[in-house]
Amino acid sequence: MNINKLLLTAMGSLLMSSSFAQSHQCGTDSYADLMKGRDSSLHQKEKDWNIFAKAFKNVDRRASKYIIPVVFHVIHTNGDGNISKEQIEDQIRVINEDFSLTNANKSGIRAPFINDATNMEIEFRLAKIDPSGNCTNGINRVFSPFTNNSSQSTEEIKSLDGVQWNYQQYLNIYVVNSIENSSGTGTTLGYATLPFGTSANRDGIVLRHDRLGTIGSAIGSGDGGRTLTHEIGHWLGLFHTFQGGCSGFGDGCDDTPPVLSTFTNAGCPSNGNSCNSDSPDRIDMWENYMDYSRGTCMAMFTNDQKTRVYSSLARSPRSNLYRSSNLIATGVQDGTGTPQAYFSSNQRIICTGSPVTFFDNSCKANVDSRIWTFEGGTPNGTTIESPAVIYNTPGKYAVKLQVTNSSGSTIANETEYITVIDAKGQAPKYFETFENVAGPDFKITPVFKTGSQWEENTSVGYKSQKCYQARVSSSTTMGTVYSIQLPPVNLKEMQGQQPRLSFFTSYAPHTSATNTETLKVLISTDCGHSFQPFIQRLGAGLAYLRAPQVENFVPTSDDQWKLINFSLTKFDSVESAIFRFDVETRGGNSVYIDDINIGRFASSTNDIPSLGMSIFPNPTESDVTIRLDKEQWIQSVIIRDCAGKIVDVQEVNTFSSSTQFKNKKNLKGLYLVSINTSLGKSTSSIIFE
Repeated sequence: MNINKLLLTAMGSLLMSSSFAQSHQCGTDSYADLMKGRDSSLHQKEKDWNIFAKAFKNVDRRASKYIIPVVFHVIHTNGDGNISKEQIEDQIRVINEDFSLTNANKSGIRAPFINDATNMEIEFRLAKIDPSGNCTNGINRVFSPFTNNSSQSTEEIKSLDGVQWNYQQYLNIYVVNSIENSSGTGTTLGYATLPFGTSANRDGIVLRHDRLGTIGSAIGSGDGGRTLTHEIGHWLGLFHTFQGGCSGFGDGCDDTPPVLSTFTNAGCPSNGNSCNSDSPDRIDMWENYMDYSRGTCMAMFTNDQKTRVYSSLARSPRSNLYRSSNLIATGVQDGTGTPQAYFSSNQRIICTGSPVTFFDNSCKANVDSRIWTFEGGTPNGTTIESPAVIYNTPGKYAVKLQVTNSSGSTIANETEYITVIDAKGQAPKYFETFENVAGPDFKITPVFKTGSQWEENTSVGYKSQKCYQARVSSSTTMGTVYSIQLPPVNLKEMQGQQPRLSFFTSYAPHTSATNTETLKVLISTDCGHSFQPFIQRLGAGLAYLRAPQVENFVPTSDDQWKLINFSLTKFDSVESAIFRFDVETRGGNSVYIDDINIGRFASSTNDIPSLGMSIFPNPTESDVTIRLDKEQWIQSVIIRDCAGKIVDVQEVNTFSSSTQFKNKKNLKGLYLVSINTSLGKSTSSIIFE
């Protein structure tokens, strides 16, 4: 078999699973073919690299271990894929044990291979300084829908802003929800780039979040965190044990017996020997991290694999990673001088009464002492490295950290760093019209402030001239996400009343039928820590009509608005429900939203005469009193002219049987007055004289 073909086939990735059923397929071939097609020089590069690796024998040339800075780019949409710092640190623990032969399961290595097992003398550390020279915790969180079915063909995740950290300074690990499988079957768990096939825009490792470490979203995976161990083996130049089968090239290491095929050792057979072509003939080494055996069976690298890895580290682009200057530049070794204060936390949005853990991630020099200050927290200050703080009152609070050593001190002070939400939400009736926007009517919040946000539009709206707009055009970057968030709602107060979420949208397909936006509505039941989607509309499902295809669409009439109406009954036991509206762009047209309504009835059908509404005096020259037949949550009073256009809104948000409307705009003539409550909406006429 052609050695170049074998080498190229190995590029990229291993796929492992707890059962190692053949449904878990390798995504290497398609990725390798793409790289080779894009860069014809890879033919000679792989040949030269393999010759060098076979000739390299100076394993003991270093007096100390290799240290490699690592950054995890967590690509997520605020679901399970936004994994915790603790899960990432657990994975760091696993790979450091595996590469130092301190893994607990090494005792399971069978007698024929005990002398082959080796300490690779490599340590991986989370970076503490980013490419701009700022402190980091080694975790770069990026909100993007490209985390789902991440494409190998376009590698969109590696083109996102801020994720291409210098591959000669950092090992870049991209954590995603799922990975595209070009074969159409099976599940791809990860892939890596071999040293000879790398470049500034395609280096690193891509891995599913549910295969990272052994805790959090990886619980139940069964591979013991060995997927990344294996992928790092590829990234450092190792092939599979079964490379080429019994008679092919193999993995290029003399002390790893050949293996027949991918899943030969899936069951870790005690004396399985799939090949007799080696001399002396040895049983299969399913203990090897580069096999496809179960992660709990994997336990070792070999001496020859160590030689091959060291040959990769001796050459560019890997040769700069472990140099002292780079270790100081990336912060994994302390420099001299004054430390730069920096901190992070395990959560930034919490419920009242919940704890937050803070981490001192200061960098550039050692820290001798520190002082924390927590506005609104208990305790409100401490000197320990990673304190746990409880917040009991809703609001947004500042956090300050001062760090000191003999050279001096610095302070990191973040205002509104922690958002505390009442564990019980507000009244369960909202009616947001955007008409009183000096800010949004009731605290709608843009939640991803990266330059792409929903914005107030004061020219168009449904039966009004105001709405919110996710501004999109053909020049908008593909995959941009616009997101707004409602304040928490106590749906439990409507239990058994069949609450609904409804709103109006306006959208038209772009002249390019493929450029269609997606609108998602997500709900959080844990005070904004995580969100799950429950409504999704795209293309014709979002547009008011299927046919129109225009560019730079702006609605010009009420019939260009579409009602979206959804039951919240399955959430009516939630005391603090937070709704988020996301628009995922594809370079098409803007999405407009108006009249967001949470209550018993949809926005267009919630007039309930049985509320017993009465207005007096009527006619009136100024203010009026509006009475209902019983106490209930009164959300707002809305005044429309006879054409249905909203001319004034008064927010109330109180539990009562009456309220006042103040005619601050000195309205004159006949109008319609609507009162919105937790039971619905009632409308009547009024004359201002």
